[in-house]
Amino acid sequence: MGRIGKTYPRPLSSGQAPIVKGRVLFLAPKEAMRYHLLARQMPYVKPKARISNRTVLAMVLQGPPAPLATIRKDVPAELVAICEKAMAREAGDRYADTLALAEDLRAFLEHRVVGAYETGAWAETKKWVERNKPLALSLAAGVLALVGGLLVSVSLGAEANRQERIAKANLEDVLSLSAVVDLPEQLAGLIRRADELWPAHPENVPKYEEWLRDAQVLLDGRKADEAKGTIANLGLADQIRKLAEVDARAVPMSEAEREAERRAHPRAAELDQKKALLGWLSRMLGTEPRRTQVSVEAELEREALPTDANGLNRLAWVLVDVTGRAPGDEVRALVLARRAVAAADPADQPACRDTLAWALYRNGQFVDALEIRGDIRPLKSIVLSAPMQSGDLQIVKLAKNGSLVKPGDIVVEFDGRRPPV
Repeated sequence: MGRIGKTYPRPLSSGQAPIVKGRVLFLAPKEAMRYHLLARQMPYVKPKARISNRTVLAMVLQGPPAPLATIRKDVPAELVAICEKAMAREAGDRYADTLALAEDLRAFLEHRVVGAYETGAWAETKKWVERNKPLALSLAAGVLALVGGLLVSVSLGAEANRQERIAKANLEDVLSLSAVVDLPEQLAGLIRRADELWPAHPENVPKYEEWLRDAQVLLDGRKADEAKGTIANLGLADQIRKLAEVDARAVPMSEAEREAERRAHPRAAELDQKKALLGWLSRMLGTEPRRTQVSVEAELEREALPTDANGLNRLAWVLVDVTGRAPGDEVRALVLARRAVAAADPADQPACRDTLAWALYRNGQFVDALEIRGDIRPLKSIVLSAPMQSGDLQIVKLAKNGSLVKPGDIVVEFDGRRPPV
């Protein structure tokens, strides 16, 4: 189907054809059939509609038929492109010949690139994947595995670098702590060397200079020098700062851990004795309350104790022995000693009463202790004598009998000046 746009007649001479100018509107029957097959309706004619040929011609002159994509959504886009290129109104937009049309149709059937639809490397790649799906899936899996391995490798490398930085930081902390621990020894070494260099003598000048260099390194620090085989040494201020940083990052110890550490100390027993003695002195001065005898009696009732005087006396004496353990259970000792005295026969009374006296002393009941023992036995006595000088001495100050004195207090003061007549 076609139509000549315009005709310009002119006088004809013999053997000449008329000159035709204009545009040829084209719609070949086979292209109309291809459109009909894809759209399931004829070009320019709606389904079940009946129109005349003149009407169709008028519609052809007016414009192209409705696009296939608006009529059928399920038609492959490549077939739509082939049909629309074959039905193009401009001759330059149509296929050059049927071979070109056949090549695009064959490419569509063989899952190759259709020139009327798209071209380029990406289009070729997509069509290759469609034709070789198993191989493409294998390659894709290989690429994914390679990329995944690369990502894992990069991640592991980053983690290794992070761990290396942490290890270096921990090593610096350990070295810093070692330097802090060795600091007293280094200071003691410098002091010892200084003592050995005394008295000063000109021949010791090189040793003095070496001592000053070592002291300067201890104060200011020193950088590592592989050529000389020297390691880095932090200065005193840096050591203190590093120790504070490590202490800030340290996990706080629980009370149980602190107690276990105290118990593991070689002088833990000595500390317990000092604490017990301090507690006893506090109770003697009245700054700390004592246990009541009622509570101790109730506690002893729940224990399996000996009933004989010697057995009770031995338990009490362990708690009051001044040459043994530190005080701390003086109320328990007093209750046990009284039970021992109550159960003792005349032969055991002296030993039990002696233990009771010491228990009373431990509890601060000195008068009762004297009544039990009948005498005073000081643990330590000091004899005071007047100064040796000519003339008479007069006592001008004398501490009251029984008063509490401390080291350095004046107990007695003499005046050697002769009194006026």
